[in-house]
Amino acid sequence: MTNKDFIEKVKEKFNGQIEPLQEYQSIRKTPKILFKCKNPDHPDFEMRTEYVFREKAKYGCPICAGNKFSYTPAKAQKKLDELFNGNIKLISKWEINKTTIYEDLIFECSTHGLFTEKYNNVIRYKLGCSKCAYNAANKKKHQKPINDLKKKLENTGIFFNEEDYVNVNTPIIFYLQDGQSFKRSPGKILYENKISINKRSNGETHIAKILKELNEDFEEEKTFNDLKFINNLFIDFFLEKRKIFIEYDGMQHLNESSKFFDPIQIKRDQIKNNYAQDNGFRILRFFKKNNHSLTDNQINTIKLKIQEFFLSSTTIETLEI
Repeated sequence: MTNKDFIEKVKEKFNGQIEPLQEYQSIRKTPKILFKCKNPDHPDFEMRTEYVFREKAKYGCPICAGNKFSYTPAKAQKKLDELFNGNIKLISKWEINKTTIYEDLIFECSTHGLFTEKYNNVIRYKLGCSKCAYNAANKKKHQKPINDLKKKLENTGIFFNEEDYVNVNTPIIFYLQDGQSFKRSPGKILYENKISINKRSNGETHIAKILKELNEDFEEEKTFNDLKFINNLFIDFFLEKRKIFIEYDGMQHLNESSKFFDPIQIKRDQIKNNYAQDNGFRILRFFKKNNHSLTDNQINTIKLKIQEFFLSSTTIETLEI
């Protein structure tokens, strides 16, 4: 098809409503080109050239297409209620024949609060807000390891909340029938022959011992309602009187060459750092460069660093060991 034929095709299909601003060569060579609408108030837009040849395609200009729906506020909300069982509310004002499904609007998710998105995208997700969509996609992706984990824990008296699961490397809380709990990465539970219920890693065990030697009151695996990344984030050690967080991080937090390195974990660490700064806490991080047990020298270094941090006014400090 020549460029001239393409122009005629566009004119015929869309009743002269739009016209191409760039030369058409072929669907392969020019998969997208720029168009303009005859309505001068509508901006130019990009559209896939194959769309011109689709039998069911009716509208060219996205704003004109949005206006064609002529949603009323009640109809717009009704559509959301049908799809999301009342969990998504339209907050922005919807003006008839003016507001379109292709412009950014404010919505409220019953789970994740306010968010901004195009009405068309919210409907297309079929899962509500982007966070709900992300959680649902992750749940589907991780369903097999979750099922494997549940099978491994059968008849052990150990259980976990599926909602806490992130991936096989990120530690979550496992619960015992006597009410106790311990933190462990799901991968370790899955792949170790005998399930160890030691509540702490080697490094965390030594830090807890050091804090007791220093007569410090502390809480392990502390959570805050507003400290989240998809799910609640845990603080390894929380010293409330001193307003200090202490984190002991493995190779997945720092060593990019490690097979355990997790870039998402870096994001979680940054969220914790920001939370500490925003809420008047200080945070001390220890990064373990390998998976070997701590030596006596390393344990002494950790103790000295903790004591130094108590006397300093630094907001965030890190130490590789």
